[in-house]
Amino acid sequence: MREHTPTPWRWLPEEGQFIVAAKDLIVAEIPCQGCNPADGEFIVRACNSFDDLLAAAKAFLSWADDCWDSWAINDRDTPKAKADYEAAKAAIARAEAKQP
Repeated sequence: MREHTPTPWRWLPEEGQFIVAAKDLIVAEIPCQGCNPADGEFIVRACNSFDDLLAAAKAFLSWADDCWDSWAINDRDTPKAKADYEAAKAAIARAEAKQP
């Protein structure tokens, strides 16, 4: 897979609804006819935070792997903790395009 245009990106709705990178390189134009203009800002926030969120999720799962057996989790909380752990692993896999 090719690398994407480096972040941070900016949303310029007043200038034609463009997402731009450094030196005003146009990354995408998002025509917004009847849609929600907040979508462009949402896309930019998601893309700009993607690498940091993925790294944080991986670091948390690594920590959880290291200390799972030492946790004092009661029977009521264990199923939820395990479900949340599996959900985080699945989200990381989707983010890394290892799953659809």
